[in-house]
Amino acid sequence: MPSTAYITFASIMRYFFVLAMLYILVRITVQSVREYLSIRRAKYWVDGVFAATVKFIAPEEFENASFELAKKNAIGSSKRCELYIDGCNLEKKHVVLIQKKHGAYLEVRASVKINGKKHGKGEVLPLYDGDKIELNSVAFIFNTRLKEEKNAQN
Repeated sequence: MPSTAYITFASIMRYFFVLAMLYILVRITVQSVREYLSIRRAKYWVDGVFAATVKFIAPEEFENASFELAKKNAIGSSKRCELYIDGCNLEKKHVVLIQKKHGAYLEVRASVKINGKKHGKGEVLPLYDGDKIELNSVAFIFNTRLKEEKNAQN
Protein backbone atom coordinates (compact mmCIF):
# COMPACT_ATOMS: atom_id res chain seq x y z
CA MET A 1 0.00 0.00 0.00
CA PRO A 2 2.71 2.53 0.78
CA SER A 3 4.24 1.89 -2.65
CA THR A 4 1.00 2.85 -4.48
CA ALA A 5 0.82 6.11 -2.49
CA TYR A 6 4.41 6.82 -3.44
CA ILE A 7 3.77 6.07 -7.13
CA THR A 8 0.67 8.31 -7.11
CA PHE A 9 2.56 11.13 -5.41
CA ALA A 10 5.50 10.79 -7.84
CA SER A 11 3.12 10.95 -10.83
CA ILE A 12 1.40 14.06 -9.47
CA MET A 13 4.75 15.75 -8.85
CA ARG A 14 5.95 14.84 -12.36
CA TYR A 15 2.93 16.53 -13.95
CA PHE A 16 3.23 19.48 -11.58
CA PHE A 17 6.88 19.90 -12.59
CA VAL A 18 6.04 19.77 -16.31
CA LEU A 19 3.25 22.35 -15.86
CA ALA A 20 5.55 24.60 -13.81
CA MET A 21 8.21 24.47 -16.55
CA LEU A 22 5.63 25.30 -19.23
CA TYR A 23 4.39 28.24 -17.16
CA ILE A 24 7.95 29.56 -16.76
CA LEU A 25 8.63 29.20 -20.50
CA VAL A 26 5.44 31.08 -21.36
CA ARG A 27 6.31 33.90 -18.92
CA ILE A 28 9.84 34.20 -20.36
CA THR A 29 8.45 34.31 -23.90
CA VAL A 30 5.90 36.98 -23.03
CA GLN A 31 8.56 39.10 -21.30
CA SER A 32 10.93 38.73 -24.26
CA VAL A 33 8.24 39.86 -26.68
CA ARG A 34 7.45 42.89 -24.48
CA GLU A 35 11.13 43.86 -24.32
CA TYR A 36 11.48 43.45 -28.09
CA LEU A 37 8.47 45.70 -28.71
CA SER A 38 9.77 48.26 -26.23
CA ILE A 39 13.17 48.38 -27.95
CA ARG A 40 11.49 48.59 -31.34
CA ARG A 41 9.38 51.56 -30.18
CA ALA A 42 12.48 53.26 -28.77
CA LYS A 43 14.40 52.80 -32.04
CA TYR A 44 11.42 54.13 -33.97
CA TRP A 45 11.32 57.16 -31.69
CA VAL A 46 15.07 57.84 -32.00
CA ASP A 47 14.83 57.60 -35.79
CA GLY A 48 11.70 59.75 -35.70
CA VAL A 49 11.38 63.48 -36.09
CA PHE A 50 13.20 64.79 -33.01
CA ALA A 51 16.44 64.01 -31.27
CA ALA A 52 16.45 66.24 -28.22
CA THR A 53 19.11 66.78 -25.58
CA VAL A 54 19.57 68.92 -22.51
CA LYS A 55 22.94 70.47 -21.68
CA PHE A 56 23.40 71.51 -18.07
CA ILE A 57 24.98 74.87 -17.31
CA ALA A 58 24.49 74.84 -13.51
CA PRO A 59 25.28 73.59 -10.84
CA GLU A 60 29.01 73.06 -11.27
CA GLU A 61 28.95 69.27 -10.83
CA PHE A 62 26.62 68.95 -13.85
CA GLU A 63 28.16 71.74 -15.92
CA ASN A 64 28.53 70.79 -19.60
CA ALA A 65 26.89 67.40 -19.00
CA SER A 66 24.58 66.53 -21.87
CA PHE A 67 21.74 63.98 -21.88
CA GLU A 68 19.69 62.60 -24.74
CA LEU A 69 16.03 62.60 -23.91
CA ALA A 70 13.42 59.90 -24.24
CA LYS A 71 9.79 60.50 -25.16
CA LYS A 72 8.86 61.48 -21.59
CA ASN A 73 11.44 62.61 -19.03
CA ALA A 74 10.79 63.52 -15.42
CA ILE A 75 13.35 65.80 -13.78
CA GLY A 76 13.46 66.07 -10.00
CA SER A 77 14.88 64.86 -6.70
CA SER A 78 13.11 61.50 -6.74
CA LYS A 79 15.20 58.46 -7.67
CA ARG A 80 12.32 57.44 -9.93
CA CYS A 81 12.95 60.42 -12.24
CA GLU A 82 14.78 59.90 -15.53
CA LEU A 83 17.05 62.83 -14.61
CA TYR A 84 17.60 62.46 -10.87
CA ILE A 85 19.21 65.53 -9.31
CA ASP A 86 19.76 65.48 -5.55
CA GLY A 87 20.59 68.38 -3.26
CA CYS A 88 19.46 71.28 -5.44
CA ASN A 89 16.12 72.15 -3.76
CA LEU A 90 14.06 70.42 -6.44
CA GLU A 91 10.64 68.90 -5.90
CA LYS A 92 10.38 65.12 -6.22
CA LYS A 93 9.05 65.57 -9.76
CA HIS A 94 9.83 69.20 -10.62
CA VAL A 95 9.09 69.15 -14.36
CA VAL A 96 8.34 66.64 -17.10
CA LEU A 97 9.79 67.08 -20.60
CA ILE A 98 7.52 65.52 -23.20
CA GLN A 99 8.48 65.02 -26.84
CA LYS A 100 5.84 64.59 -29.49
CA LYS A 101 6.08 64.34 -33.27
CA HIS A 102 5.59 68.07 -33.77
CA GLY A 103 7.56 69.50 -30.85
CA ALA A 104 8.51 69.30 -27.23
CA TYR A 105 6.62 70.49 -24.17
CA LEU A 106 7.43 71.17 -20.55
CA GLU A 107 4.85 70.13 -17.96
CA VAL A 108 5.50 72.32 -14.92
CA ARG A 109 4.99 70.68 -11.50
CA ALA A 110 6.81 73.38 -9.49
CA SER A 111 8.13 76.88 -10.13
CA VAL A 112 10.35 77.15 -13.22
CA LYS A 113 11.89 79.87 -15.38
CA ILE A 114 12.13 79.57 -19.15
CA ASN A 115 14.36 82.18 -20.76
CA GLY A 116 14.04 84.28 -17.59
CA LYS A 117 10.21 84.23 -17.49
CA LYS A 118 8.70 82.58 -14.42
CA HIS A 119 5.99 79.91 -14.84
CA GLY A 120 3.86 78.22 -12.21
CA LYS A 121 2.58 74.77 -11.38
CA GLY A 122 0.18 73.14 -13.83
CA GLU A 123 1.30 74.93 -16.99
CA VAL A 124 2.22 73.01 -20.14
CA LEU A 125 4.63 75.07 -22.22
CA PRO A 126 6.10 74.51 -25.69
CA LEU A 127 9.88 74.25 -25.81
CA TYR A 128 12.04 75.55 -28.61
CA ASP A 129 15.64 74.92 -29.58
CA GLY A 130 17.98 76.89 -27.32
CA ASP A 131 15.50 77.56 -24.50
CA LYS A 132 17.19 78.09 -21.12
CA ILE A 133 15.30 76.32 -18.34
CA GLU A 134 15.99 77.11 -14.68
CA LEU A 135 14.78 74.92 -11.82
CA ASN A 136 15.94 76.68 -8.65
CA SER A 137 19.75 76.25 -8.76
CA VAL A 138 19.69 73.86 -11.74
CA ALA A 139 19.86 75.32 -15.23
CA PHE A 140 20.07 73.68 -18.64
CA ILE A 141 19.68 74.44 -22.33
CA PHE A 142 17.11 72.46 -24.33
CA ASN A 143 18.35 71.48 -27.80
CA THR A 144 16.43 69.73 -30.52
CA ARG A 145 17.52 68.70 -33.96
CA LEU A 146 15.24 67.69 -36.77
CA LYS A 147 15.81 64.32 -38.41
CA GLU A 148 17.16 66.00 -41.56
CA GLU A 149 19.78 67.91 -39.51
CA LYS A 150 20.72 64.71 -37.67
CA ASN A 151 21.22 62.83 -40.94
CA ALA A 152 23.22 65.70 -42.44
CA GLN A 153 25.70 65.52 -39.57
CA ASN A 154 26.27 61.76 -40.12
